[in-house]
Amino acid sequence: MDQSKKAQHLARVSDTTDTRIPRIRLSMRWSIVSLLTLLIVFSAGFIIIVGYLGGKRSTQYLMDTLMEDKAYRFIDKTSQFFTQAHKLAEVAREEIVKLNTRAERKKLEAELRDIFASQPYYSAAYWLESGRAVVARHQAVPEVQTVNLTEELDDERNDSIQPKEVTFEERTIAASAQYPWQKQEYADGKKLMPIHRVFSQNAPGFTFCSPANAARGISAGAVCVDITLGDLALYIGSVKVGETGSAFIMDANLNVLAAPQQDRSSLAYTEQPESLQLRNLTTFGNPMFHAAYLAMSKKLKKLQKNKRWLKTRKPFYFEFKHAGSRYVGIFTQFPRFTSLDWQVGVIIPEEEFFYFVRRNTQIVIATSTGLVLLAVLLGYIFSRRLSKPLNELSHEMSKIENFDLSSGRVIVSAITDVQNMVTAFYKMRQGLRSFGKFVPADLVRQLIAQEGDAHLQGEKRQLTVHFSDIEGFTTISESIPPEKLVELLAEYLGEMSRIIAEERGTVDKYIGDAVMAFWGAPQPVENHAHCAARAALRCQQRLDELEHKWQQEGKPVFRARIGLNTGDIIVGNMGSAERLNYTVIGDAVNLASRLEGINKYYGTRIIVGEKTQQLIADQFATRLLDFVAVKGKSEAIRIYELVGEKGTVDEAARRFIAHYETAMELYRTQQWDEAEREFKAALSLRPDAAAELMLSRIGQFRLKSPPPGWNGEYVMESK
Repeated sequence: MDQSKKAQHLARVSDTTDTRIPRIRLSMRWSIVSLLTLLIVFSAGFIIIVGYLGGKRSTQYLMDTLMEDKAYRFIDKTSQFFTQAHKLAEVAREEIVKLNTRAERKKLEAELRDIFASQPYYSAAYWLESGRAVVARHQAVPEVQTVNLTEELDDERNDSIQPKEVTFEERTIAASAQYPWQKQEYADGKKLMPIHRVFSQNAPGFTFCSPANAARGISAGAVCVDITLGDLALYIGSVKVGETGSAFIMDANLNVLAAPQQDRSSLAYTEQPESLQLRNLTTFGNPMFHAAYLAMSKKLKKLQKNKRWLKTRKPFYFEFKHAGSRYVGIFTQFPRFTSLDWQVGVIIPEEEFFYFVRRNTQIVIATSTGLVLLAVLLGYIFSRRLSKPLNELSHEMSKIENFDLSSGRVIVSAITDVQNMVTAFYKMRQGLRSFGKFVPADLVRQLIAQEGDAHLQGEKRQLTVHFSDIEGFTTISESIPPEKLVELLAEYLGEMSRIIAEERGTVDKYIGDAVMAFWGAPQPVENHAHCAARAALRCQQRLDELEHKWQQEGKPVFRARIGLNTGDIIVGNMGSAERLNYTVIGDAVNLASRLEGINKYYGTRIIVGEKTQQLIADQFATRLLDFVAVKGKSEAIRIYELVGEKGTVDEAARRFIAHYETAMELYRTQQWDEAEREFKAALSLRPDAAAELMLSRIGQFRLKSPPPGWNGEYVMESK
C-alpha cells in the first residue's frame, strides 16, 4: 500500500481532522540509522568547518609572520654574500703581502683558491699589484645546491671543500678609471660599486676589494672578488625559501638583478653595443614572476593611496594564481644599513602553509567518515535490535486483521518500552482469543477489516441454517453432577463447533445444549448448502464415535437431531445501538428450527428442507419423508431425510428409499392398499419409524377419509 492509500485508510478508520499526517514515512530501522547519520554528519561538518576556518586564520597569521621573516632572512643572506667577499679579500691580502708574489706564485694561487673554498658561488678573484693582475677563475657549479635561510654563512675557510676547475692567468691592467674599483671612493669597501663589466670576465656584476690599502691606493696591492649577476642568480637559486618557494632581486626601477638559476648564466640583462640593459620585471621571461608582478602591482596601486603606508613603506603581501596553483608573496625593500637600494620579492606556494591545515582537515574528514560509517553500522545493529521485535510485533498484529490468533511466536526485547508493547499485544491477543469463543471468527475478521465502527445493519442473503439439539437432555442433566455435565457438554459442543468451522460454517450461538449455525455469512460461501449437509453428516458420525468412547468411560451418551434449511434470510448486526448481535432472522430460520424438532416423529437424525434438498441433490442421497405444515405455518412443504453422500449409500438403502418414496406418491393419491404394500416392503428391508407412522395414518384414513382437496399434507400440532 503506497503512502497516499495509507493516509486515506487512516482517515477512514480514525478522525484525522486536527492531525498532521507526514508525507514521508520511514521504517523504524532506517529512521534511527538516518537520524544517527545526520547527527554525526552535521556534528562532524561543524567541527570540520570550525577547525578549518580556525586553522586557516591561525595559519594566515603565521604565514604573514613567516613570509616577512623569510624575506628579511633572504635579504640578510644576500647581504652576507656580498659582505663575505670583502672579508675573504682582506684575509687573502693579509697572507699574500707576506709573500714574494713572483717567486712564490704557487702560494699566491693557493690563497686565491681558498676564497672559492670558503664561498664556491664566487666565480673570480685576483691579486692586483703594480699594474698587473693574477686572475683566478672558478666556473664550476658547487655540488652543495641549497643554502638554508636559518644557517649562518661560514666566514672561515673550509679546507674540506676543494674548488674544481680553477684557472689562473696574468693580465696587465689597462688605462686608469676603466673600472670602478680603481676609484678612490670605492677603495674602502663601504660603498657598493655600480653594476659594471667585471675585470675578470667582462660580464655584468660587482667587484669587492680588500679595503686595508685605501690610504696608499689600490695599486699598492689588493685582492678583489668579482661577483657576476650570474653568480648572484646561482647563489639565490641555492637559497632555500620554504620547501618550493623562490625569491628575486630588483633595483629601485623594478629591473631584475637576479632570479633563481642552476648555472652561472644570467637572464637579467641584454647585450647592447655600448652598454648593459637590465630586463624589467614586466618583460622578464619567467611566467610565474610575471604573474607575481601583476598581483604585486595591483596591490601596490591600492597601497599608494594609503598615506600611512607611504610613510612606513612596510612590506606588503599579495596573492596570485599560476598554473593552477595559488601563491602568496611579499614585497619589501632592502634595509638602509645594507646600503643596497634594492627590493626583494619572495613567493611561496600557498600549499606549504596550508598543507597541515588541509592535511588535518583531511584527517578529520577521514576520521569523521569512519565515525559516520561506524555510526551507521552501530545504528543499523541497534535499530535492528529495536526494530526486529517491532517488525515481528507488526507482523503478528497484521495477522489480527484475519483473526489469526494461532501464532506461538515469542517476541523478546531488551528495551523496556518495546517489551511493554509486546506484553500489551499478548494480552490483547489473549482477550481476542477469549472474545472469539463468544463471537464467530469470520465476524471478528469482518469487524477488524471493516472501516468504521459496527452499527445496526442487515441484508438479505440466501443462507443455509443449521439447528441441532440433544434428545432427552433434561433427563440426562438430572442423572449426573453439574460439573460432569458441563465437562461432557463442552466436549460435545467443541467437537460439533470444530466440524462446522472446518466446513466454513459460522456458529451463531449455543442455546443450552442446542447449536445454531449458518453458512454464507459473514463471508460468502460457495455451495453453502453442500457445506452444511456435509457438516451435518460429519457431526453425526463424530457423535457416534463419542458415544462409543463415552460408553467405555461409563458416561451418558448423547443423540442429536439436526435440521437444515435454505432460504432468503436477513443477516447482520441486530439489537440496539449499545448492544449488537450478529445473527440471522426470517421464516427460513424458524423452519430450520422446526425441522430439527420433528426428527423425533420420524425417528430420523437429520431433516432438510425442500430448498436445501434441491441444492444438494447432485451430491447427496435423501429420502422424501413427508408433506408437512410445521407448527405456525399453513402451507405444507416436502421434508427430506439426509441419508449420506452419494457413493457411500449401499444398495439396500437405495432400495429402501425407492420403496418408501413410491409409497409416498401412492399415499398422496389416496391409493391406500398399494401405498401400504410399498411401506411394508420398505419395512421388510429395515425397521423405520417413519414408515410405521405412515402405515398408522393410512389406517386412520381408511376409517375417516381426508378432506376434499387433500394432497398428502400433514399439519404438525407441536414443534
